[in-house]
Amino acid sequence: MPRRKALLIGINYTGSKHELRGCQNDALNMRNYLVQDRGYSPAAHDMVMMLDTSENRGTPFEPTVANIMAVSFTSLTVQKRSLPIDIIGFQLARLL
Repeated sequence: MPRRKALLIGINYTGSKHELRGCQNDALNMRNYLVQDRGYSPAAHDMVMMLDTSENRGTPFEPTVANIMAVSFTSLTVQKRSLPIDIIGFQLARLL
């Protein structure tokens, strides 16, 4: 069975004049779908959630470019040496 990994990002731009509603919920809903319907593990080494909440500010889970790049290139791939049969999911919910 292939290993499944996911990086889910929800950016509402909380506190800015361009604040959105629902992007964090989209990421949480996708997490639930992947775990309940697609067989992904919610374990921290398999799934990373990055939300722009006040609790995540200044932590590795704040969705900054540096944090996103660090997670996507280390935690999801290099650490476990992803194989061609692995499945890596990525979702970015934000205003484009």
